[in-house]
Amino acid sequence: VSSRFLGVLKINPTAAYVFIGKKGRNLTKFLSGQALAVFDFGMGNPSFSKTLPISKLVTEEIKKNRLLNVYCLYPKFINFQKIDVTLEKIYPLHFGGIAQDKVALDVPKEELLGSLELTFVKNYIYQKYLESFLSENAARMTAMTQASSNAKELSEELTHVLNQERQKSITTEILELKGGINNE
Repeated sequence: VSSRFLGVLKINPTAAYVFIGKKGRNLTKFLSGQALAVFDFGMGNPSFSKTLPISKLVTEEIKKNRLLNVYCLYPKFINFQKIDVTLEKIYPLHFGGIAQDKVALDVPKEELLGSLELTFVKNYIYQKYLESFLSENAARMTAMTQASSNAKELSEELTHVLNQERQKSITTEILELKGGINNE
């Protein structure tokens, strides 16, 4: 994990962190804030219902005004060779670079919080869960492809060695037979 992430984890004691995936569990020892949740979903198929406990925990803490900042650390899928550990702020929301408290609203902030923000948080967490699942499976697939390639390479090398040894024994046997005929 880069020093950039460790720096963010250590300098923000008012933040709460949600870790999604196996690797996030190892980062909790570097926190100065609180680990709100560490979720490892295992190998089952991804579903929105699996993320609801996280969403409920985060949204309840937001509703109770216990959280000033919430971050999510997850493995971001770039491609099959590259997966970046990414730290993103979930809460408070920003609208086009403007903090939510500076946006003029026709409805009370609490109503907006009760609907838009909480829906956003739920969908955001589900999206990051899907990315975590994709990243883990991509890494697994890459590892299996590499293992298959290594096994094929080893098999070809051993076949070559076996053929050399077989040819060597045939040549030795022919020379022994020829040597025996010449001696008679």
